[in-house]
Amino acid sequence: FGRGGHTCALLERYPQLTAIGVDRDTVAINYAKENFGSLIEANRLQMFHGSFAEYIAVEENQAPGFDLILLDLGVS
Repeated sequence: FGRGGHTCALLERYPQLTAIGVDRDTVAINYAKENFGSLIEANRLQMFHGSFAEYIAVEENQAPGFDLILLDLGVS
């Protein structure tokens, strides 16, 4: 998820879109909660602290299908 720029641009452009932000960095999770709280409250953005593999393992029986997966594979 990082700073959420790509995700939030998509959410702004497509009002019917919902997203799940996944990040292993607690700073990124807290940043999302502080800066995109309205999207979280509107159930358009859900945040998960961990890796994508961990998300799938936790949500294995409940994970929704995905129409799009955006991977930001930065090195930071």
